[in-house]
Amino acid sequence: MSVYIYKSEECMTGSLPFSISKGEFKAGHEVKIHKHEFIELVYITSGKSTHYINDISYEANSGDIVFVNYNETHRIVANEPLEYYNLFVKPEYISEKLADAETIYDVFSFFIMGNYFDESVTNAPLTHLSPVQKSEMDSLTKEMCSEVSKREPGFELALDGYMRLIFSRIIRSLRQSDSTKIRFAITPELLDYIDKNYTKNLTLSELASKCFYNSAYLGRLFKSTFNMSLKDYIIQKRADYAKKLLETTDETVETISSLVGYADKKQFYHVFKEKYGCTPGQYRDQL
Repeated sequence: MSVYIYKSEECMTGSLPFSISKGEFKAGHEVKIHKHEFIELVYITSGKSTHYINDISYEANSGDIVFVNYNETHRIVANEPLEYYNLFVKPEYISEKLADAETIYDVFSFFIMGNYFDESVTNAPLTHLSPVQKSEMDSLTKEMCSEVSKREPGFELALDGYMRLIFSRIIRSLRQSDSTKIRFAITPELLDYIDKNYTKNLTLSELASKCFYNSAYLGRLFKSTFNMSLKDYIIQKRADYAKKLLETTDETVETISSLVGYADKKQFYHVFKEKYGCTPGQYRDQL
């Protein structure tokens, strides 16, 4: 079955990396399975619905905010008349504009990384607002839609301010929930990308563009997770790969140096000797 992918240009206009729209469904209405290139926040203002995210169902009622990461499959069934706001957000807005390790990362570590490293953590991708929080969120989303409709001078600046407020209210809701387990982690997808590309010239900024962290925070997070910097991690992976090639192939040392990502043969020799106490040639002779 083909899954439709919503493109950013279909759902966002202008220079802003996010958009908002209001919608409503009759009871029984179903939004077919789809994906999108951006992050989606569905704020339910009234009614009940079931959201299927990556084939897992979640009940969302009035006052709930459902989080759908980009490239996840998503389907919605309105269990009764439903009113909602859709907020579409490009990932770069989060990493570039909301890069505060004490705030925005809490949201995405909670929603995305809940059970990657601890199976006892099973966070549903939604949060429920209290009556007071819901009243404030109703006002914020209403004002945003009004700004979009009127498009008066300065409306983009106003929308950016409202969006920041919305994220701060989501964080406040999460922090007030006793069941919330905020955690930070390097996702398996990001680690897999590193492990498949460590022979290339990987940088923190490149990796940060593939997740929600800015490069400085990603560097600190990586070091706290693996007790080494990204640079040292890549050096270790290259050295291990070189050692394997020396053991299992007849490739020359110069060729192996290039295969593991070193254009400078002297640098390769220096790294290998530092790791294993001998040069690559000496290591092969010892086999």
